[in-house]
Amino acid sequence: MVGLLFLLFATNVHAKNLEWYRENGVSIVSGIGSAPMSYEGVNGNEKGFIIDYWRLWSLKTGIPVKFTLGTWSETLRWVATGQSDIHGGIFQNAERERLFEFSEPFHSLQAALVVRESRNGSVDTIYKQYRLGVLAGGYGEAYMLENHPESTIVGYPSVAKLASALMDDEVLGVVGDHPIVGFEVGRLGSTKDLLIKEVLYEEQLRAAVRKSDLELMEIVKWGMAQISEEEIDVIRGRWFVEDSSTTVWIWDTLMIVGPLLLALFVLFFVDWRRIGLGGGSG
Repeated sequence: MVGLLFLLFATNVHAKNLEWYRENGVSIVSGIGSAPMSYEGVNGNEKGFIIDYWRLWSLKTGIPVKFTLGTWSETLRWVATGQSDIHGGIFQNAERERLFEFSEPFHSLQAALVVRESRNGSVDTIYKQYRLGVLAGGYGEAYMLENHPESTIVGYPSVAKLASALMDDEVLGVVGDHPIVGFEVGRLGSTKDLLIKEVLYEEQLRAAVRKSDLELMEIVKWGMAQISEEEIDVIRGRWFVEDSSTTVWIWDTLMIVGPLLLALFVLFFVDWRRIGLGGGSG
């Protein structure tokens, strides 16, 4: 009975707005260059765990979604000012609570201090003497300012830029969500030189809307409640391996290697046909 009353209450709360959003859709933002969470694929389409999660949310709610990827600072500003409706996934802290309403968590991520093995040193030396890259406006930047004021940190607009800076020795270490750092370094060629020096924290990923937009948040939560943990695990299986510190660039690798294998097969088939026809004519 209590469950039925709650369902009726929830339905009445957002019935009108639900129909409006089903007709007009919502805009969802996430960070660009943040594979495997959100990034632009080789064809320019948005891809990643967060993208697939919100596509499933759209399927469950009947609300169309439009994705926009930007630098981390841009995505926060777009939602805080109402330019965009929903942030696809951020960590919650006291500073952000002044700007956003948050959903329940739907995924967790670990952040780590990551260095190249060829630039390894003691943890104390790394924090005190290395230039360390962070995502500008990201949770890791706030963490470093609070917990390691002795460090020299440099902000970058995306994890892709952060990974490039690490591999180009602009910085000697980075603080970030290490599955994402690993994937972006993998896009540059190799992760064999990467070393997770220290796991710093684990935080929960949540959806966010502009502060006081409680009606939209109710719809967001209602849709998220329709998604089972098993369905989320299916999406995780597309983008993560069991050991998240190991990079497996599955989808882009297949997109590159697949056409090459197909071309080789076609050439082999043509040669086989030519040989077969030639042999028959003798």
